[in-house]
Amino acid sequence: MAIRGINPPVPRTNARRIIVVRNAPDWAASARLWLNEKRLDPALFLPQPLPPGFPKNTISLIELWNRLFAVDFFSMRQSIRDLAFENFAVMAPDQLITQETFENSPSHFIKNSILFFSDDDDFACPDLFDQVARHFISGTRCVRWSSISVGKSLENRRVEQHFPRLRPWILFQAERRPRKLGFLRPLVASRAELPGVKNQLAVCPLHTNNYMLDLSDLSENEALRFIDHLSASSHLWRSKLKVKSLEWKWLSFTNKHPASITAFNTILKDTKSDIEMREKMADYITAHRAIKFPEELSWMRPYHGSIAAIYQRLLEF
Repeated sequence: MAIRGINPPVPRTNARRIIVVRNAPDWAASARLWLNEKRLDPALFLPQPLPPGFPKNTISLIELWNRLFAVDFFSMRQSIRDLAFENFAVMAPDQLITQETFENSPSHFIKNSILFFSDDDDFACPDLFDQVARHFISGTRCVRWSSISVGKSLENRRVEQHFPRLRPWILFQAERRPRKLGFLRPLVASRAELPGVKNQLAVCPLHTNNYMLDLSDLSENEALRFIDHLSASSHLWRSKLKVKSLEWKWLSFTNKHPASITAFNTILKDTKSDIEMREKMADYITAHRAIKFPEELSWMRPYHGSIAAIYQRLLEF
């Protein structure tokens, strides 16, 4: 019951719910070219210029992948993308658009909207919008939640509800110099822990797909800075957006799959033969399939099972 003279906060339930899928290569086109002609066209999948840290031997790595495994690199990426888009559809957004569409008309999409940015290979809770939309009250413009990374194991990148800038910095310093500053760790310990899940040091305030935004107060140029999570992280506190952190919620996961050129390059480290390379991939797949999800992450289990089945096809010669 409302008290006279005081209006209770009203969630922005009437705002459009929009998923923006970040730019990615046309995996299907590259898969068709490989399957039909057994050749690669770098113009279809290599960013120009190459981002810092991007392997310069990408083409030879993809050719190696296609020789080693039963499913070519691009077909696997397309299979994961298809699964991710099934997830997006279940989330029932009002609109599902590409980054290019957003960039062409940002003012249209930031008006009366809440925006969720995602890569084409990551996943979110089917009722994400229902869980998060109600928190856009009292001027809140950014809602973030603790993020899970799923690869060979589960890792939790928690967000801080209290002192969200100070606590990660203190923990970072304590991790860097455990002998000198180890006494600081208990001061910033979080109770929002998951049984059997390793905590990953998280200095960035935003991760790949653990934030939703109302950008209606920003200019077009400012809004565009929030598409990529690294740019968004560096700009978040300067933007003065009011942030709400759901420390006890795990509403999305980053899919650390082996069909990332950087990840595949790491898997091959110290291998000298095709047999060793296949064994390394088999070890990765076995570790991935063995992941156990605590009850708080139960919504992730069906997606994990489908992803594991995609991985398993790599070894089915």
